[in-house]
Amino acid sequence: ALAAMQEADGLWPGDGAERELRPMAAAAVLLLLAEAPAFHEAVDEPALRRWFAEHWHELDEPTRRLYRRAQVSRPASVAA
Repeated sequence: ALAAMQEADGLWPGDGAERELRPMAAAAVLLLLAEAPAFHEAVDEPALRRWFAEHWHELDEPTRRLYRRAQVSRPASVAA
């Protein structure tokens, strides 16, 4: 279901005030599903990682920390 909802930019949808929370939500999803190979296979993870790389300077520190933690939590079997 998450893969079907993913937008072209790599994040998941949000309207209005939720829109600014999209990066935090995406980082949380990555952290929560870090050890789920099926998740990594289903979503467009390269687009998601590209979005974070391109917008890193715009992110608040809590979102950056969460994204970094998600990267550390990934097992080698699903590492990029």
